[in-house]
This record gives sequence, structure tokens and C-alpha cells, in this order.
Amino acid sequence: MRRSSPTAILAVVSFGVFVAADDLTVVSTMLRQIIFDLRIPLPDGLNDAAWIVNAYLIAYVVVMPLAGRLSDLWGRRAVYLGAFTLFLVGSVWLPLAHDLPTFIVGRVLTALGGGAMVPVGMAVIGDVYEPRQRPGALGVLGAVDTAGWVWGPLYGALLIRYLNWRWQFYLNVPLAVVGMAAAWYALRDWPRPAGRERLDGWGATALTAGLLSLNLALLRGSDVQSVGSLAELTDGRSAGVWPLYLAACACLGLFVWIERRLAFPLVDLRLFRRPNFTPAVLVNFLVGGVLIIAMINVPLLVNVLEVEVERAALVSGWLLSALTGAMALLAYVGGRLSGRW
Repeated sequence: MRRSSPTAILAVVSFGVFVAADDLTVVSTMLRQIIFDLRIPLPDGLNDAAWIVNAYLIAYVVVMPLAGRLSDLWGRRAVYLGAFTLFLVGSVWLPLAHDLPTFIVGRVLTALGGGAMVPVGMAVIGDVYEPRQRPGALGVLGAVDTAGWVWGPLYGALLIRYLNWRWQFYLNVPLAVVGMAAAWYALRDWPRPAGRERLDGWGATALTAGLLSLNLALLRGSDVQSVGSLAELTDGRSAGVWPLYLAACACLGLFVWIERRLAFPLVDLRLFRRPNFTPAVLVNFLVGGVLIIAMINVPLLVNVLEVEVERAALVSGWLLSALTGAMALLAYVGGRLSGRW
């Protein structure tokens, strides 16, 4: 049987990454209707409503390093299809949710699946493309990922205007089935595990605990719904979160200690010795922080200014699409230029 071409594999992987990226940002313009339908009282329930976004982001971040390593051990196709399966289950679950805890469970499932697709997709590209062609292919994947971010808010706004938020997840189901079928076929021979290495379970546990503690500390320390000034926010109201910060530091320190002593770590810390690696990671972190802030605050601001729910969603979608549209184009251009120069 003839193997799938690298171009076909790139198309299949990009499809899954696009669907996952859309699901990451689509909720930003649906928040107002979701909060209303789940009967979350405002403003008292604003911190609870924030978990619609926060639960997804935490699960999305935590699963990424683990999924990449699992694909090394179990094979790219198995992990990629497993990620798509989680995404599918979450998409079936969410339209049936009628309260906030149930909704958050569905968002965590879709986040685990969507977050796993990104590193596994990048690993697949690294396997099937030669080094000289790899930057261009990764540029395409980055452009598709960013295009999903761009499309998500506008798509969500259109669904809110003409249907309702549940249709986002109804439509995810056939997309996930198509993506799984395409991946099952295209990745049938690429690549298979080469060794008998074991998963770094202790490292994965320490990293997960550290990230969870840090996120919970940041969330509990930012209870701003009843704060009237910066002075109130910094006058010791958040003293109870310091144990979480200490736990985060301890767990992340333990993670570094574990990784430096393993032959096959979850994250190879030697990468940070490369002159271009650390600055690139830092820039990516800063840009990601700015984007997440905008993705949440722009819809909130528009919803304050606009009275009509449907119009507010549409305006938010257009603003966020304009904000991130250039990123999709320049991700592709940057990949091509990196491959050439």
C-alpha cells in the first residue's frame, strides 16, 4: 500500500488543528448567551462564569507536553486519534449541559483533545518533512492554527445571531468524525514507536500539579468583581493564595529536578541551552498572554457597550478577527522565509 504524501498528511493534520483552534476562541463571543442559558447570576457569578474559559485554558496547557511525549511512545496516529476522540466526546456532551459544572466538564474534555492535537500535529510534520522543508510546513500549520483563532470569534458571533451557541458543538461532531477518518487513513504508516522508553510519570505529575496550582493562585488572587480600586486589590485581600504560589514553585522546581536526572525526560531541558530557543519561547509566551487578554476583554467590553446580544457578538467577532487576521498570513510568510534564509 502506498504511503500518503507529506502534503496530504499536512492537510489532514491542519484540519484537526483548525477545528481545535476554532473551539479555543469561539466561546469568547458566546459568553453572554452561555451565561444566560446556564442561569449564572451577574455580577455575583462573574468569577464562576470565568471558569468557562479558565477550565479550557488550564486543560489545554497541561495536556500539551504530555501528549507530545505520549506520541513518541505510542505512535502519532494512536495519540492523534485518541485526542480527536476526546474532542468528539466533549462536543457531544456540551449541548446537553444545563448547568455550569456539567458545562465545564465538557469544556475540559474538548480542551484535552484539542490541546493534544497541536503538539502531535507538529511532531507529525517533523517526521514526514525533510529539515529544509520543515519550516515552511510548520509555517502552514501555524497559519492554519491562527486562522482557527481568527475564525472562531466571528463564527461564534454568526451562530449567536442566527442560531444559538449549542450549534457550535453540534457541528463539531461531523467535523470530528471526518477528521478522525482522514487521520486514520493518512497516518496509517507514519510513524511508529521506535523504542521501549517509559513515560516520565513523576515529571508529568509534578508539571501538572505546578501548572494547576499556579493557575488557581492567579484566579483566586484576581477576584475583582467587588474591588473598587487598585489599592483594594493589593491590600492583602488575596493573602490566602500564597500557599498556592508556594505549591506551584515547589512543584515546578521538583519538575526541573526530575527532568535533569532522567535519560528520557518529558521535556528535554537541554533545549534551553540553544541560543535561539529561549528567546523564541519567551516571545511566544508574551504574545500568547496578550492574545488571551484580548480574546476575553474585547467581548466583555463590547457587551458592556452594546445592548443587543446578537449585535454585541457580531461586533466582538469582527474586532477579534481584525486583531488576529494578520497573524495567520504572517505565520505562513515567516515559515517560508525561515526555510529560505
